[in-house]
Amino acid sequence: MVQKNIKHANLFWLFLIIVFIILQVVIGRMDLGIVPRIAILQGFIIVACFVYLKLDKRDIKETLHLQGFHIGSAFLVILLAICLSPVISLINAVSMLFVENAVTSTLSELTNIGLLPALLLVALTPAVAEELTFRGVLFGTYRKTDRLVSAVFVSALAFGLMHMNLNQFCYAFVLGIVMAVLVEITGSIFASSLLHFCFNGSSMVLYFVMKWLPDFMEKLMKDYPDQFTPQTKEMYETTIAQLRDTLSGNTVIQREQLVEAIYKYIPAAIVGLIFAVLLLIAIASLNNRTDNLKALIGKKTTAVAAAYPEDRAAKLVTVGYIISAIICVGMCVLAFFAEKLV
Repeated sequence: MVQKNIKHANLFWLFLIIVFIILQVVIGRMDLGIVPRIAILQGFIIVACFVYLKLDKRDIKETLHLQGFHIGSAFLVILLAICLSPVISLINAVSMLFVENAVTSTLSELTNIGLLPALLLVALTPAVAEELTFRGVLFGTYRKTDRLVSAVFVSALAFGLMHMNLNQFCYAFVLGIVMAVLVEITGSIFASSLLHFCFNGSSMVLYFVMKWLPDFMEKLMKDYPDQFTPQTKEMYETTIAQLRDTLSGNTVIQREQLVEAIYKYIPAAIVGLIFAVLLLIAIASLNNRTDNLKALIGKKTTAVAAAYPEDRAAKLVTVGYIISAIICVGMCVLAFFAEKLV
């Protein structure tokens, strides 16, 4: 039964990818703008998840982990996002040695619609749609086997590949691992959705601050001219120009700058990773799921795997998964060469 569910879940992922690519092409030709594009794509994913589970006669609440988690661990999840930020920044910087940042243009477009609508589109909607798909349908199906670690990595790989570009794949894969672990140690998809929202939301807020800051600095210089020495004024003007160039996409980050940033990120990333592990242990303890944490390191068998003894060795990677991965890798390659030709 579990093997059959895995095959169906992987075929569902393949279906999502094919329709997702088609929708992107159609919407792109219609020139609807970024807001309708994101709304349609994410809305399609949410509806598709529930329709699939209904048609496949799955237990929606169990598969999607639609249950609450210890309220105290919500604060720890936010701290977890903060601790992981330098790790993700490091991974992003390393990937940018080979490819450009894939989200800058999207964030730039969204600053024109206001912060709250942008947070709804970039942070909240993906935190629902993508979590339902990857930590819900896929991980919720894979974890019924006795291969919990494999379930975490295979679902995270799918999550990274779905972004279809090397830049986002690198850090999305790592985040996918953390979010799958978070679901396992809380029993709730709302925990991973909160972490997802924190990451996407913080990027959006930071971009809005960067857009607002040059105007604010210019206003200070205009309103309080006597407070600025020639050196301070020059420093402000240089900062304003750099911020506006960055927001417009005109600034090309040199390889030497990236390497320097990478070296600076490494110590913070190591410390952040250590605290992130400690926070995950604390979250598991708060939710009385330390056994699930032990199962992740091979010390125990989860209760759900024990309930399906005949399917413990079910294969997670089926033909549907392989085809999906090939399509996503192909899109990554096309994006890479398209970027080089521009």
